[in-house]
This record gives sequence, structure tokens and C-alpha cells, in this order.
Amino acid sequence: QTGRRSSTRDRILATATELFLDEGYASTSLERVADSAGVTKPTVYSHFDSKRGLFDAVVENNTRRRAERLQEVLTASGNVQKDLERFGDLFLERVLSREARRWDRLAAAESLANPEVGEAFYMAGPARVLKALTQYLKSQVAAGHLQVLHPARAAEQLVGMLLGLDLLRTQIGQPSPSAAYRKRRCREAVDMFLKAYGSET
Repeated sequence: QTGRRSSTRDRILATATELFLDEGYASTSLERVADSAGVTKPTVYSHFDSKRGLFDAVVENNTRRRAERLQEVLTASGNVQKDLERFGDLFLERVLSREARRWDRLAAAESLANPEVGEAFYMAGPARVLKALTQYLKSQVAAGHLQVLHPARAAEQLVGMLLGLDLLRTQIGQPSPSAAYRKRRCREAVDMFLKAYGSET
């Protein structure tokens, strides 16, 4: 019974995700979600109290999943350069992807009328990634590999160097950078970061 309920909930979430991304929040009705997921409207309500509750669950589920993968790659190996380049490459792959642009458009459109939606997007995704990166930097300071007085600020600086203007370029319709470009971008950004914060010992 529990497994079937979970499967139904997952199917509703997957269906709602595609509809919200394709048609936007305002144009997506619970009736449409129910029909597309092959369930009844009361079934949707039994899992999610409202349309806003469903939307919040979609945001949390998808942004958390992407953030968790980025958190996973931030495992200390003893080589800070390789660790940060591995993180940076996956970060850029995710943030500059076509799927990410769809989420950006949805977040921007809904945040205009409902600022709490933008906050939900930020807390579920970027805030988690920055927290994980900050914790990684703290661990490397403790291990003697980095000299960083303000790890949270340094984490934001690294993310900024990784992104540059590429996020803006993809948001206005330019194609996502190639894998070779991403790797070069990561290497250059991490090199600059370590020149500023690398341990001299």
C-alpha cells in the first residue's frame, strides 16, 4: 500500500513537473495534472493539499535532486584542485543546461507575482549548493590545504568565477557551452581561486 501510494505520488510529481515547465503555473490546472497522470483530482488532493502545495513539492523535489548530486561530488580526495574542478564542471553542466533554462524561466515568471516562489527555488537549490561548498572549503582549511577567512564568501566568489557571463548568455538564448569549454572554464576559475586562497605550506 505504501509503495503504491509512493508510486502514485511520484507519477503525479513527474507529470506536474512537465506541465508546469511547459505551460507555466497559471495555465496548469489540477484537472489537467490528474488527467495526464491517469488519476482523479481527489487523488491529487490526497497527496497535495492544493495547487500551490503541488507546485512547491515539484520545486523542492527537482531542485533538491540536482543540488544533492552536486553535494555528492564535493568529497575531499586530498587534491583540492581536482575536487573543485570536478564540482565546477558538473555545476556548469547543470546550471547552463537546457533543462535549467526551463526552470529559470518558470522561477522568474512566478516570482514576479509571488516572491516566495523565488525564495523557495533559491533555498531548495542554490542555497544548498553554496552551503555544501562552504562546508567543503572549511574542511580544507582545517586540513591545511586552504587559507580562507570567510568560507561562505569564498564559495560565492568561486561560483561567480565559474559562471562569468555564461549564465546570462544561455538565458538570452545562446547555446550551452561545450564540454571542452566548461572544463577550460573550470580549470581557469579554480586556478585563480587557489592563487588567492591556496595554502603556502
